[in-house]
Amino acid sequence: MDHELYQEILNTISAYYPILNPGSSQLSEIISGKIENLDAPSDFKSLCRDLTSIGKVEDLSYLQFPNLKLQVEDVENVGNYRTLKNFAVCISMLGPYYTFFYEIQFKMKTSDGFLELSRVCFLKDEKFKFIRKDLDFAEIDSKIKSKYPTYRYVDHYSLLVNEVDRGLPYGELETDKKKYSFFRYLFDTATFDKIFQ
Repeated sequence: MDHELYQEILNTISAYYPILNPGSSQLSEIISGKIENLDAPSDFKSLCRDLTSIGKVEDLSYLQFPNLKLQVEDVENVGNYRTLKNFAVCISMLGPYYTFFYEIQFKMKTSDGFLELSRVCFLKDEKFKFIRKDLDFAEIDSKIKSKYPTYRYVDHYSLLVNEVDRGLPYGELETDKKKYSFFRYLFDTATFDKIFQ
């Protein structure tokens, strides 16, 4: 991530997360709007339909975070183990940014359901070519741009490794942790055990 984009994203975050007042009224209005209007915006619904060409799409826009999220699902069960091999698309409602990546979860069946063992994310890392679904990223990017022409792609890795040392992302409980990733401020509080390019 170049310095100009870093500063732009930091300024966007600062507009919604003032240092002394985490969760400004603008942010609260955006989240409240999602809760009151449970129906996703028409451009996002259209994007979900467009991406069914690459697989089964789950619309996660109902989640109460400042983003619109969808995932292309792929589940593999082997014995008592389940692998969720999803491709996620996240569009921020706080600034003109979007990202996409693979999100792999490994789970084990227990008497209480499935227990998550590990969760990783990546996009192009060759270590995962055996597990990921081959997708045309340029085509996906083009479909997103057709619905959100003023938005720009920011790679997931930069969003997850760059941190802000003040404020509290929406949905977080106050803890001793002093830094949170750009991703947690702009999209949601998802955490990963490992982050790859």
